[in-house]
Amino acid sequence: FSFKQYINPAIVRSFVHSLHHHHQIYRPLVKRSKAKIICFSGLIIFIQVMDQSNSSNPRVFMDLSIFDTPPQRLEIELFSQIVPKTAKNFRALCTGEAGIGQTTGKPLHYKGSFFHSFYHSFGAEGGDFENNNGTGGESIYGGTFEPELYRGSRSGPGVLMTVSQRHTNVIGSLFFLCYDHSPFLDGCSNVAFGKVVKGMETVIQLGKMGFARVQITDCGEVSVKPRSNSG
Repeated sequence: FSFKQYINPAIVRSFVHSLHHHHQIYRPLVKRSKAKIICFSGLIIFIQVMDQSNSSNPRVFMDLSIFDTPPQRLEIELFSQIVPKTAKNFRALCTGEAGIGQTTGKPLHYKGSFFHSFYHSFGAEGGDFENNNGTGGESIYGGTFEPELYRGSRSGPGVLMTVSQRHTNVIGSLFFLCYDHSPFLDGCSNVAFGKVVKGMETVIQLGKMGFARVQITDCGEVSVKPRSNSG
């Protein structure tokens, strides 16, 4: 399994050495939960023991134009096994299949919308296809829905997280595209629901730029090619 720590690399190296020689002690912990906080040598280390990736998860794409340059494609895996309602909402907002919104009267589609807020330390916010300023948008379920909170939801490079709609604890269409891990996004109503699996160079580019004019020029679902039985 993988881990992250936020205190002292030397402590982590010591912990990994201990883990290697005492794996039978920690194996039950790994099986019990997606994430666990462990105190080691008087310091707190966060251990992430489950990767949300799954071959059956849907994938979507977003073509991003930065300052009107030719679009760069992101391919995003959605964690439908863990947050099915959130994943379905984002997937449908990428395809536009849900039609017109009940509360906005706008097409339920990210295509043509802009990222409206940029936070140099951790990410960019988008998804307001109504007003392009963070005050609008809605889910495919009509208005908003409750976040699917789960243990182990963490921000990180290329992770997509929900954003509370209009300073409430409910979800609409707004989302964060994370450049890096941010404690600000962890442990609250922001839920990790996907991650960039192709196009991380674009995410890194955005992280270095700070502010940018970024438009979603196209988006949709990635067609998964069936595996060939030959050979």
